[in-house]
Amino acid sequence: MSRQKTNTRGALALAGIIAAMVALGAISKSDAEVRQQALNRYCEGVAIWRAEALRGIEPTRRAGRPEGRHSADERCDDLPAQVQEMTRKRQQLAHY
Repeated sequence: MSRQKTNTRGALALAGIIAAMVALGAISKSDAEVRQQALNRYCEGVAIWRAEALRGIEPTRRAGRPEGRHSADERCDDLPAQVQEMTRKRQQLAHY
């Protein structure tokens, strides 16, 4: 095989490897985005649950979700502010 064909095949192989790495990077980014969205939904659910607890609603009748085995205080940024916001929204809805 000639040196030129070998160089061409090597360049194509390198380009393929680079393309695969870029594609894997894009997949990883989307996985991270999916994880962040799931965490956001979890934190919002816990905030709703806590806001309804503050209103005295029984656990069997609350919306949202209780904390899982991981502490929401550690995993969720600014959870107290979210609880206050959920409480405010629920109070506004109660007036209608």
